[in-house]
Amino acid sequence: MTIKELRKEKGLSQAAFAESIGVKTPTIGAYENGRINPSAAVLARISEVYGVNLTAPASKEEAKEAAPKKRAAGKKKEAAAEKKPQTKRAARKKKDEQAAPAAEKKAEAEKSSPKKRAAGKKAAPAPAVEEKPKQKRGRKKEAAVSMPKLVIQSPMGGSITSEEIIAKIGSADTVYIRVDENKAYWVNGEETGSVDLW
Repeated sequence: MTIKELRKEKGLSQAAFAESIGVKTPTIGAYENGRINPSAAVLARISEVYGVNLTAPASKEEAKEAAPKKRAAGKKKEAAAEKKPQTKRAARKKKDEQAAPAAEKKAEAEKSSPKKRAAGKKAAPAPAVEEKPKQKRGRKKEAAVSMPKLVIQSPMGGSITSEEIIAKIGSADTVYIRVDENKAYWVNGEETGSVDLW
């Protein structure tokens, strides 16, 4: 088992694995890519933490000797994959690709025939034009929204509804209620003001 296989088996990132065995994250990447080999101390730490005895990776000479074998095995695998029978989906796709040019030629031939063009013009009915209803200019009326009744109570007793406050203020863009001051502050365009609530 390699370090990479162990790390993936445990579901750890390189950073988490590195932290667990006391090395830096780039070191794990170097181990996995074969740029450097883990020391005996690192292998012992992995064994201690994960209970797995990893063997030291092959030396560079051994790795060079093994490389041609790996390449040959990969080529054999690719050749075997090519010899496998095509799946139904791949066969259907290939058939469709071969049929597409024939269909295009047939369509071209039909378009080029003068009799067929003339017949096509006579047979094709004029498309129906659907008239859109005329829209009135101006803003659309928004549907009335039912608002709950708002009642504000004073800490010293008494209450007032939002309708009563608006009646005191008149029209306003924004109203701020300060119960602690017994005031309703209002803004209407550039004008501001206040009224007593109670």
